[in-house]
Amino acid sequence: AVESSHVENVVCEAMIASSIDLVAAAESFGIGPPDRALPEPRLEISFPEDGTTAAIYQSGRIVVTGANDEDAINKVLGYVMDTLGLELE
Repeated sequence: AVESSHVENVVCEAMIASSIDLVAAAESFGIGPPDRALPEPRLEISFPEDGTTAAIYQSGRIVVTGANDEDAINKVLGYVMDTLGLELE
């Protein structure tokens, strides 16, 4: 039997837009261009204070990894959406 548990990594995937211009998004975040060598080009933004990483895809999908709780995910999603000028519909 498990006596206690500890969440170590929460992953969130969400569609935040119908499409995202990755070049314009990179400029908004002040980072280099998207990695086009990958099968699906994406921007990756690290948040060292939370240990999280956000991967932003041209399709409008965002994947947040490394979070320990829902608050960390909401913080990253909020930052990304604010930076890109998006709102939840």
